[in-house]
Amino acid sequence: MALGKVIETPEVAKIYVGSFWDEPLQEHDLEELFEAEKSNLYNHIERLPVGSTVQKLNDLSKRARMAKAHALVLDHLRNEMPSVWGQAESRPSFSGHFLAYM
Repeated sequence: MALGKVIETPEVAKIYVGSFWDEPLQEHDLEELFEAEKSNLYNHIERLPVGSTVQKLNDLSKRARMAKAHALVLDHLRNEMPSVWGQAESRPSFSGHFLAYM
């Protein structure tokens, strides 16, 4: 799950360091770091299709929960409203109670 969607702040982008050209390294001081980063990048790329599917399912699930909650609120409001007599009289007080919950 993306942390940015939970806290409503953007996530820090992952930056991979390395030497991604075909020539051999001239300085070997950071060779282990470059190889580790290269491996992490390739693993991340391999997981992208799976992650996007999971994200789509999470978004769909969230939308379904929101739609269900919306339907339940509307159902409750319809049940509280008089069906035949007294709709005009109860509307101002009903609106006031409804706005108190928002």
